[in-house]
Amino acid sequence: MRVRIAHFSDLHLWRSPGTWRALLDKRALGCANHLLRRRRHVQISRLERAAARMAALAPDWVVCTGDLTTTGSPAEFEAACEAVKPLMATALRGSIYVPGNHDAYVRDVTCRRALAEACAALNGDRGTDGFPQEVTDRGLRMLLLDEAGPSAPWQSSGRLKPDTMHWLGEKLGAPRRDGEARILVGHFPLLRADGRELSRRRRLAGAEELVRFRESGAYDVALCGHIHQAFRRDDSACMELCAGSLTMEGKINVLDFFPESCTFSQFWLDMSDDQPSPVLAGGQVSATGAR
Repeated sequence: MRVRIAHFSDLHLWRSPGTWRALLDKRALGCANHLLRRRRHVQISRLERAAARMAALAPDWVVCTGDLTTTGSPAEFEAACEAVKPLMATALRGSIYVPGNHDAYVRDVTCRRALAEACAALNGDRGTDGFPQEVTDRGLRMLLLDEAGPSAPWQSSGRLKPDTMHWLGEKLGAPRRDGEARILVGHFPLLRADGRELSRRRRLAGAEELVRFRESGAYDVALCGHIHQAFRRDDSACMELCAGSLTMEGKINVLDFFPESCTFSQFWLDMSDDQPSPVLAGGQVSATGAR
């Protein structure tokens, strides 16, 4: 018996905002950046072929760690929700979506409403519960975090709200049940693939507390996006898995949890060509609860 998670991130779908108000806020810069730089790297074909390959995986959970959109506009959310619907439908137990910084790009009321509607559409019965959330499945506890919020035009950073930190402290500070494993699900990686901090412009404010939790063995795996190149970073306490950008790099992270042994196994699938996806290098790690 296993619990299988198929994890992708950072689609960065773009649509014209359709309103002159976008010229007066961060959306103008986001649109220019997409049209001049990012657009040439986004390949929708990778997204389109992912649904069939994910169905073959028979995942229990499909997880998206944010940045469905480029500027968080209603038109982008509508297109993104339609685009990921076939992927989310492959989940046997449920789908999970946490916002990225591009999804919470501006304070515009219509954009914030579109984000709330996307959360409701992609999170099933939990869609209107808000964040943070806890999802459990056969000894696996997934703690879902909203780390995104509007920021200055030159920043792509995030933050953890005080009430979220308090909630996390209670969840991660509690003794583990027998055979329990814990996963954090959020948009931002704690560190880069090489173990160094992200630049101040791109990092998660409050990440130091999550690093302390990690070093104490309070959780076992962190799922994230934000960095567009997929990576896996292991240390003695935790495994961090960044899915990269599905539309720009074409990776899907597949994580299996085995309740009997309280261990994880991980591998990558590549959507970057039309051939059957090769299984890329992964590995296995024990959850702290099993040590």
